Amino acid sequence: MNTNYQANAFNPNLAPQVRICALDATSAAAVMAATLCKSPGYALVVTATVDDGKYAYNWAVPKNGVPFYRVSVFVGATQLGFTDVATVKSEGFEVVNDGRTLPIKFRIEQYALCATPGIGPCASTTINLATGGTVTTTLGGGSAGVIIPPQPVGFVTTVTTQICPDLNNRVTDLPTFGPCVRVTASPALLANALPNEATMFICAVQSLTPLGMLPAQKERLTMHRFDAAPDRLAALPHATATCIVPVAQGTVKGLMREVARGEYASAGRELFAMLAPKRLNAATRRLDVGPGALTDEFSDFQFALPAKLSIVAGDGQTGTAGNALPVNPTVRVTDLAGVAVPNARVRFAASIVACNAASPGSGALSNFSGDVVDGAWIITSGANTRAACGRGLAGVDSSGPRAGVDPFQPLSLHFGDGSNGPEVAVKMGSVLFSATGITLPTTLVPLGSNGYSSYGPFDQSITPPTGWPNLASGTSTTLGGKAPFLSGGCGVPAGYAGPYAYTVGKDIFVTKSVSVPVNGTLEITVLIDNDLRIWVDGTERTGTIPPTSAPGFYNSMSGFWQHDNCVNDGPAVLTLSGVSAGTHTIALWARDRGGDAFLDMKVMLKP
Repeated sequence: MNTNYQANAFNPNLAPQVRICALDATSAAAVMAATLCKSPGYALVVTATVDDGKYAYNWAVPKNGVPFYRVSVFVGATQLGFTDVATVKSEGFEVVNDGRTLPIKFRIEQYALCATPGIGPCASTTINLATGGTVTTTLGGGSAGVIIPPQPVGFVTTVTTQICPDLNNRVTDLPTFGPCVRVTASPALLANALPNEATMFICAVQSLTPLGMLPAQKERLTMHRFDAAPDRLAALPHATATCIVPVAQGTVKGLMREVARGEYASAGRELFAMLAPKRLNAATRRLDVGPGALTDEFSDFQFALPAKLSIVAGDGQTGTAGNALPVNPTVRVTDLAGVAVPNARVRFAASIVACNAASPGSGALSNFSGDVVDGAWIITSGANTRAACGRGLAGVDSSGPRAGVDPFQPLSLHFGDGSNGPEVAVKMGSVLFSATGITLPTTLVPLGSNGYSSYGPFDQSITPPTGWPNLASGTSTTLGGKAPFLSGGCGVPAGYAGPYAYTVGKDIFVTKSVSVPVNGTLEITVLIDNDLRIWVDGTERTGTIPPTSAPGFYNSMSGFWQHDNCVNDGPAVLTLSGVSAGTHTIALWARDRGGDAFLDMKVMLKP
């Protein structure tokens, strides 16, 4: 007795084949599971018929003197079992005389063709493609299956629907919804066997979407099909599907059959089903145009939300080599309408190639706003890149059928497109961040550099030009943009040369634009004879220059940093922290009190 026998589990929707062949054996000892059919030899293939809860075929044993036969049962290409019979007296065998009719009876239950035989849920039905048919089971609390319309060419196959591992992590980084449903055909479908596309439906997706998901975003959920060989993922066109709530219905025939068998518990369930109130209407809900999709082949199916990647923050930065950039790379995942997509998986790597090669399931999930923030980006000297990617997430390098960066989602009149399009191949999409690393300390303005705008010399009695330290109109034809500014004399560093145009006893105004590549600290060193006022981006910083051991200090009465002795003795050093990357303007007002006149500046950038 089969201990797994279930009274109501018989599957009458199959067309099992009984295959009988003469074995290549002349003795009982030679008959084993691996024994082959004799070739040439007797062979018979017939289709069994349903007979009161079982399948049956009456075999007329031929009179040909064959001692041993094998009787096998197949559904499609799947062998469910076999038994061996003998026409001569043999130990361990039932003897069937030649010419006798042997009743062959067997039972196939609902879960016999599941991935693990006997472990459901799954559903199997034998279908002639010329007439079409439907295979449906219950997965995730709702019906799921496939509707096959009649095809121009007939082909008999057994179609099975069952659960499969979630496509997220396994083959896509898109968020998935509802169960994954696997549809197989045995024997496998021939190429182009479904020119009239079948409709897949997974009704549980309607009840398993997040409570906070907007109705409009639910309509953009799209069924995806994954084919393991070749490794191929596709977003399928939406299709109408009706989700029917199954209702148990008992029958008098079923009740009497179970009583006759002594299956009183089963008989009670039949009676209850007969007497229970019936639901009058099928439950139909809409997901876009239905919780279904069109497909021309079978494989694994699941709903996912097509989405795309965009850069939110962290691109185009410049930073210090060996250190983390101030802003972490951040991307946003959105759907076709630009609405945030939570729970999409995004990976980050140094390049697009490395990102695409990352292990499935690695990365971080997008938050409620659709954002994913990478960890600290520590850069090297020179050009740096950082890629963000995800399979199924459209990017600048790979996107959907519409213009621009578009999700991998079929065209649909329902979405405002000009036509309904075919399925769309789902690929790996990426966005690429760039950054520049510099090595510090960096001399932004060296001593002896040029490129200054200078004004004067002027008499010391004058006031700064209007709007100082902004540039006044015109540049001194006397000094132009040269440096250093000097009249020669005490403390001039070796190798200096210049126009010697900074007249003793005069004032001079100088401005210099400085390009700061990264946030950091500016160290401004001024060689001066004698006194100095300094502005940075229009803000005067003279009073913050520290005194030096050689005569150099801030004179609050005059407003100048007052300096004596030679230019190399205790130069003015102004340190400004927290200076942002970009262009900054430094303005100097130098005053000479006799002897020698000298002005030069150096600017360093430090971390």
